[in-house]
Amino acid sequence: ALKRLGRAAEAKQYLTQAADLAPSDLRMLRNLVAAEVGQKNYADAIPHLRRLIEAEPEVADFHGELGTCLARSGRPVEAMPHFARAGDLEPNVAMHWANMAAALMQQNRFEDAVVMYRRALELDPDSVIIHANFCTALEMSGKLDEANLCTHYGLLMKGWEERMNASVASVFRSTCDFDA
Repeated sequence: ALKRLGRAAEAKQYLTQAADLAPSDLRMLRNLVAAEVGQKNYADAIPHLRRLIEAEPEVADFHGELGTCLARSGRPVEAMPHFARAGDLEPNVAMHWANMAAALMQQNRFEDAVVMYRRALELDPDSVIIHANFCTALEMSGKLDEANLCTHYGLLMKGWEERMNASVASVFRSTCDFDA
């Protein structure tokens, strides 16, 4: 309620106090993570996600979210094992592989990113976001003919133009989208 009233800092303070008073209440930690991520305080969410993973190490979403927060905090190398663990726990979830690919893009490992985006597209061939980022990875890896074909195919996809505009902007920022 406080967050909706524009008092996010106060809401965060209450959530932090509640999580500290009831450290075994994972729901409070989840709410705190959601508040931090919602405010784009990715670095602040990291210790809470680590606590969640310590309590429930087999939850793929916790690993994926930790990887995303690390990558968005400029720590893509540290994010990699968490994306890999999320993929191990839920191998058929395209988002885990796409997020790993985005972290690889941050590291200028474009060839590796292409491999991960291919895997993500095998699982979710209709994702415009994954497809657009895949085209960008192809281009950045020097595979210009394939990137051209990729883009032409993408033009047939609903929502492509809007997504490509955002993806092109992301290349200039040397990053790709997470949570594809």
